[in-house]
Amino acid sequence: MILSLLFSILIPIATGSCLVCVLWPGPRSLRPYFLFKISLAAGLGLGVTSCIFFIWLCVFGAVKGFIALEAVILICLAAVLICFPRQKGLTISSAPGLTASSRSMMNAAIIAFFYIILGSALVVFISSTLREPHGGWDAWGVWNNHARHIFRAGNQWKIIFSNAGIGNPDYPLLIPATIARIWKLIGSDTIIVPAFIGMLFTFGTVAILCSSLIILRGKREGFLAAIVLLGTSLFVIWGARQYADIPLGFFILTTIALFSLRERMPEKNDTLLVLAGLAAGCAAWTKNEGLLFAALIIPIHFAALFFARGWKMALRQLVFFGIGLAPILLIIAYFKAQLAPPNVYVASISDEVSKGVVAQSLSGASKYALALKIFAKEIFNYGECVISPVPLLAVCLLFFGIRIDSRDRLNIITALITLCLMLGGYFFLYVRMPIQEILRVLSTTAMLDRLFLQLWPSFIFIYFMTARTDEEANR
Repeated sequence: MILSLLFSILIPIATGSCLVCVLWPGPRSLRPYFLFKISLAAGLGLGVTSCIFFIWLCVFGAVKGFIALEAVILICLAAVLICFPRQKGLTISSAPGLTASSRSMMNAAIIAFFYIILGSALVVFISSTLREPHGGWDAWGVWNNHARHIFRAGNQWKIIFSNAGIGNPDYPLLIPATIARIWKLIGSDTIIVPAFIGMLFTFGTVAILCSSLIILRGKREGFLAAIVLLGTSLFVIWGARQYADIPLGFFILTTIALFSLRERMPEKNDTLLVLAGLAAGCAAWTKNEGLLFAALIIPIHFAALFFARGWKMALRQLVFFGIGLAPILLIIAYFKAQLAPPNVYVASISDEVSKGVVAQSLSGASKYALALKIFAKEIFNYGECVISPVPLLAVCLLFFGIRIDSRDRLNIITALITLCLMLGGYFFLYVRMPIQEILRVLSTTAMLDRLFLQLWPSFIFIYFMTARTDEEANR
């Protein structure tokens, strides 16, 4: 079983690696920027193979021949990789004046502290997994439950979308399809698989955050950002509980990071936007909140691009982004239209619209005051740390100031607007509830913790892309 498990994991990573090598401008190799590329390859590979598995289930049912389709796709990508001419190396330009400090004793201390924090996070993750091998409630009640039904139900796998006893049947299937695909290949629904997927996305998020900031800003910022994320105990704990909020945060962060990396590439190298589109599509295929992210990032980013650089540039980049995004959106559209029942929140909003009571559900100053109080308290105390990172980062920003590279300004502003509007969307869901329901939901679950956790890695990325370094502050 171990060999089958390794094989089933290596196929998505190999598929993602071929995609990254084909679409990344420059040499067809993972070697430059290896940590970022291999983390990107693993995440996108799992997303793409989950889509392939879902399509196979819809067309052919629960037979094992889908492995042949994966092999054919992998061979085709490898052939493209071999046949395309090698390009000259294209270097992503980092922020000026930061490379000299990378050899300092301070940086060495920061890197050493990072490895201590990383080791501690691994211990926490493993101990949490051993304590809850099936994950938290949503993991075994929704994601792993859906995967187990797909694995065990054979050609009757669609029963999960009509059985009222199965939780949240309208949720997208990236995580369940990924787990069920591996279970099909190894022939056993072992609990090792969802735990491994949780670990991959948890520490893959750290790798994407750290490596992208090392490329764009320097070693110190990359490792400090990773320390902040790993130091947020909720991040590791929810990752060990196998919740899909961590994979969603991975894909949101990846999309935003790829936009920034694109701006450091030479002109007319827009194939990175295809990878960004794939990442945004995977976010939408992971959770319904990912659909909100995709629905916001497209008009906000490309409208800003239109006003800043003209319609030709905006249209060109939108086309490349759409090449990566559109296939996954088509899969989601089929899933939502043909299989998934209506989402309870969307259905209730539609019902309010039809009855003309939307204003009534949104009225009441006390609800807004209560929701704002809860949101503000959660943000200020976020992370369940000895010292909350949010006020600490805010103080550091006030002390050192802000510096945004002109090449990053558009992406940072649009990403920040998108994330803030997503928070606004989450807030909207709460103020629609009666006051008693708001109090009940927030007192019995960690829903807000998880919602913020989807965006927290991206907020950290934006922070370290905008905060002035100590060298810059002393100039």
